[in-house]
Amino acid sequence: MVYEAAWARANGRSVARLAPMAKLFACQTWRDVTAMCQQVWGGVGFTIEYDIQLYFRRAKQLHIGWWDTPYLEELVAAQVLDTDEPVRMASF
Repeated sequence: MVYEAAWARANGRSVARLAPMAKLFACQTWRDVTAMCQQVWGGVGFTIEYDIQLYFRRAKQLHIGWWDTPYLEELVAAQVLDTDEPVRMASF
């Protein structure tokens, strides 16, 4: 998604939907991975001696800091639902 958003931006296309989607996905994935690492490392993962606590704090800060999740979800929903284009569902 990040590459597609960067490509769209470089070619003068709208990134109003792609950029928030990319940030949502990347932040949630980073947060989930660091939370899983905290679980694997157990109590030691919360101590200052190990870097996982630093990555976990950074992931959480990015997740809630610059454009929080509800705002990004509103942006994506507005781009998808507020257009006259039909919404295409994936067929399986």
